[in-house]
Amino acid sequence: MRLSSIFSFDTYRAIRGSLLWLALLLALLVAGELLLRAPIVVSALPRPEPTLWHAPLIQTKLDYLRKFEKDHGIDVLFIGNSAVQAGVNPTVFDSERRRLESAKPDSFNAAIEGLPPYGVRLFLEIYLRHSSPRVIIYGITPQDINSASPWARDVTQRVQQSILALAESERGLLGWTYARLLRLSHLYRYRYVLHQLLLRGGAMRGDGFVYFDERGFHPIRKRLSQLDRAERVRLRNRAGVLNYSTEGEQLDELKKLMGLCSEKGIRLILVNMPLADDYYGNFDNPADYKTYLDTISDIAHAYGVPFWDMEHLPSEQNLTDEDFADLNHLNRSGAAKLSRLVGRRCCPSSEAQLAGRFRKQAVGD
Repeated sequence: MRLSSIFSFDTYRAIRGSLLWLALLLALLVAGELLLRAPIVVSALPRPEPTLWHAPLIQTKLDYLRKFEKDHGIDVLFIGNSAVQAGVNPTVFDSERRRLESAKPDSFNAAIEGLPPYGVRLFLEIYLRHSSPRVIIYGITPQDINSASPWARDVTQRVQQSILALAESERGLLGWTYARLLRLSHLYRYRYVLHQLLLRGGAMRGDGFVYFDERGFHPIRKRLSQLDRAERVRLRNRAGVLNYSTEGEQLDELKKLMGLCSEKGIRLILVNMPLADDYYGNFDNPADYKTYLDTISDIAHAYGVPFWDMEHLPSEQNLTDEDFADLNHLNRSGAAKLSRLVGRRCCPSSEAQLAGRFRKQAVGD
């Protein structure tokens, strides 16, 4: 039997074949990179960024924020989930502030639907790379700090797997790596676009209907008051407040967000968002809402952060079913009312009056 050698012709031919295939692969990758940098190709392809977030419209929101910061500057930034996105109209908020103070206010609603505090903090890190607000107003709802919620776990995992969220925030080694890959490789940046084009035979879906305006506000026309009892029951969604517990990841993330604002010298205000009366039917236990409210009040006090409760307002300011689109989202009319109330409280003179009232109450007690 003839013994083979690493120096034999067969071995040389095998190595040469492997090297040729490797060279061909490298040539294809280089060609792909060059092709994806050609303006004519880029203009024909959909933008890759929406495919790299956990939800495509996040890129639109970020684009709007950058543009508004460039054109006007952002002094107040609203953050939170969809209740904030539909609940605060920056135009109305600024109009109320302009009426009460001489400064020219410019606010932006950067809330993103579905985000628990983990996602809100990560996106705030991203926003602060593109804007310099003096004040951040975080609209809080009961589902935000329920770490036992399957909804919170699901959204947190989706955000953690979002390439662009990690890259933009440059969180950890993975975020740093993603940021460099996206910057250096167009093939990596366009990989989901190319994948979708292959799956759909060259057709590509758009980013979807943009339902918020250029200041991030989502106006909703529906009225909860027009729905009958059966329709209201169908609106209930217990996932956010299921097995209610304020201990865990989401509360920890809220504390980290407070620390981030303090570190950056940004004033943070927590706002308890209003709810329709029927929302309370979502809770396993009627005491769960008190648990939520006590937790937020305590943490706000501990961190020296103002906490404005917009759920328990004086009767003349109270929001009714006429002001809600569903159980936890205000309609356009309700958002205008809430925006005026928050805008009024943001004015230095109003805050001084409130502080004086609280001091008098404390002395009286």
